[in-house]
Amino acid sequence: PVAYVRMDVGGAEPEVLTQGTEWASRVGCIKVEVHGDYSPDDCVRDLERLGFDARSDRRSEDLVLGVR
Repeated sequence: PVAYVRMDVGGAEPEVLTQGTEWASRVGCIKVEVHGDYSPDDCVRDLERLGFDARSDRRSEDLVLGVR
């Protein structure tokens, strides 16, 4: 797997984490910056569905961490 990915896709987080997600199995750690109506809780849910242990980043309310 890739060691680490930081994702900032300018509001497309829901699409990236729910459509065409075959890339996710190759990622060991991901940090997602969430925008707009897509909440950190939404992101945690989607990352967990992809097999990550996910949580909000304690240092920033708009970042979510996912690890395998």
